[in-house]
Formats: sequence, structure tokens, C-alpha cells
Amino acid sequence: MVAVHRDLSPQDIVQRIQELSPALLPHPTEVEPHLPRLDTVKAVLFDVYGTLFVSEAGEIGTTESDVHRTAFVEALQSAGFTFADRHIGNAISRYGELNRQQRQCLRDQGIDHPEMDIVALWRDLLVPLQEQGALFGKISDEAIQRVAIEYEYRLNKASLMPGFHETLDALRFAQIPFGLISNAQFYSLYLFDAFAGKSVRACGFEPGLTSWSFECGASKPSQIIFDPVLQGLSELNLEPHQALYVGNDMKNDVHGAAKQGMKTALFAGDARSLRLREDDPSLNGTQPDVVLTELAQLKVVLGLERI
Repeated sequence: MVAVHRDLSPQDIVQRIQELSPALLPHPTEVEPHLPRLDTVKAVLFDVYGTLFVSEAGEIGTTESDVHRTAFVEALQSAGFTFADRHIGNAISRYGELNRQQRQCLRDQGIDHPEMDIVALWRDLLVPLQEQGALFGKISDEAIQRVAIEYEYRLNKASLMPGFHETLDALRFAQIPFGLISNAQFYSLYLFDAFAGKSVRACGFEPGLTSWSFECGASKPSQIIFDPVLQGLSELNLEPHQALYVGNDMKNDVHGAAKQGMKTALFAGDARSLRLREDDPSLNGTQPDVVLTELAQLKVVLGLERI
């Protein structure tokens, strides 16, 4: 049995993300906001999952074993594949093994916090399964992309964080450049089209201040993912301390950005995605400059309340 696939267009990707992700609202936290005025900030950088977007799992690629199997099977079926049930358990285990192997290979090349290539991972999983007679269907780039999207957004549904438009509108009006530093995959870019109604660029994010882990092969808090944005700041004649990084993870976001000399804001607006990591000794002494419990509070910090 061979499935017939058409090209997976950006419109297809956006539609599937929308269909797989019902509207989500953030869960309040017990964290108190800390909103000092930061007059020296001339650029703002954001995390994506758990900061600009409500994330059901809190971070990309996060799973629970009780839903893992169902998501795996449904993702393959939705991409046009049929699969022998007796092989499912081994295939899921193999997915995890390939993920670890891919990251270890990058570590061996000197990358401290590797980011997996999700398309290569799925290809390395599916091709041998088909050769073994466990999987039926046409393996193409489009089919693999479809499986990756179907799997991710069954496990990690997403929705626009309240205050998204208000906050970005204020930054644009004040002519404060803003960008993204995110642990992400190719499909993460389409969250903006799916839920904000326009592309990353059309939302106003500066290409020179934007860095995606899947493009550089390294994830936060690695220096590697911050380097392109540090260069972008330099080209705008800005120093790292003039940039404010906003994210929901004390290690990946706050600690990672602070090591680069940036000001930091912990986004504590959703209990599902807030990562305080209080038991991590490497974070001893790490404190954010700002604590936000709503995105729009950023306007107070930057003196943009009237915009």
C-alpha cells in the first residue's frame, strides 16, 4: 500500500498547526512581578515557546509516555503511512535512541548544547522501518515534514500568549528593534502565521536579531545560538547590556542571556511553561533583572505605558 503525497506548502503547515492546536489560556502562577524601569534598553529579544506562545507541554519536544504512543501512531497515519502494530513499541524506542545519537554526534564536534535535526531524525527512523517491511507509504521530504508537524503538535499544542499584539505594537511604535532566540524546529516559524496572522518578519522581528536552534545546530543556553544576535546588535551599534532578553526558563533564557551580558526578564505568566529550576546548582546567584507575569507588563519596564 503506497500513499500519494502532494507538496507540503506553507499554507498546509499553517492549517495543520491551527487544526491540531485548540485555543489555550495560560495558567496563572504564584510569582510576583518585578517591574523596574530599564531606561538603557534599546532592543528586546524573546523566547518563543512558553513566552510568546502558550505551550501545552511547556517546551518543544517535551512528551509524556502515556500520550507518546497515540501521538506517534496518529502522526504516521495522518501523513499517509500504515504501520504494523507489533513494531510500534520498538519504533518509539528507536526514535529516542536516534535523538540521543544525533545530539551526541554534535557534542563530539564540540557543540555543548546540540539541537536535533528533526527532518533527518524522522528520515533515519522511517527508512529502515520501510526496508524491514514494518512501514508502508511514500517517504518524501514533504511526508517527513508532515509527520514531524503532526507528532509535535499532538504533544505540544500551542496558542498565542495574551498581550502578544499589544506588546509588539508598543515596541514598533517606540522604534525599539526586537528579535527572537529560540529552541525550535522548522515548523516553529509557522506559529506566527497560524496564530498571529502574519509571518515572523511581518510581525516586525528583525532578521539580524533572530536565531533559531534548528538553523545553527545548537540550543540555548549555548553561546552558539546567541552569537548571530550579538553580531546583529553590534551592527546596530548596540552593546549586549542594552538588550533585554525575555524568556520563561531560568537556565536556558535568564542564565544563558545573562552570560552574554544582556539584561534579562523572566516570563512567569504560565505555570505550565515556567521553569525556575530551583534545584540546579549552576544557577546559584542567578537572578533576572525583571519578572513579568503578563507580556504587556514589558511596556511598564520600558516606559511605554501610554502607547
